[in-house]
Amino acid sequence: ELTKSNSNNCEEYYKFYKEITCKEDPYFAVYDFDYEKPGEGYRNKIIFISWIPENADIQNKTILAASKEVLKT
Repeated sequence: ELTKSNSNNCEEYYKFYKEITCKEDPYFAVYDFDYEKPGEGYRNKIIFISWIPENADIQNKTILAASKEVLKT
């Protein structure tokens, strides 16, 4: 069930997602996400995003892919 707070968070995330997916260069992004789980209270999650578009330069794709695991840990 979406509360008004969760609905606003979804709209903010969608705006963020649209902004990062329109770029042609690969990169990482981190999104700090707050939401309310009905009956259980507020939660906070951090989302790690690796954006590597198909038309990106092969060297940049390789560097980003190799760096991903190191950054996640």
